[in-house]
Amino acid sequence: MKQTVYAVSTTAVKVRSANAEQATIYLRCQGNDTYVGGSDVTASTGLKLTNAATQELVIPNQEELYAIVSTGTHNLVVLEPVN
Repeated sequence: MKQTVYAVSTTAVKVRSANAEQATIYLRCQGNDTYVGGSDVTASTGLKLTNAATQELVIPNQEELYAIVSTGTHNLVVLEPVN
């Protein structure tokens, strides 16, 4: 497994690149709620991840994941398999 910390702000940040294999990843926000989705994610349309909670997501093959916050800049920890 590989852990990466992303600084997420009010502009969408790619937190998972497309991969040939489906993968289960784990996300944990630090500082504020974070929203995830496609490249067009917003705080209104994204899947809400509650601050300090760990969320498991299955990412289909060839899909990317982006994150955004409603205000400021906050960390998002992503734990994913190493391929």
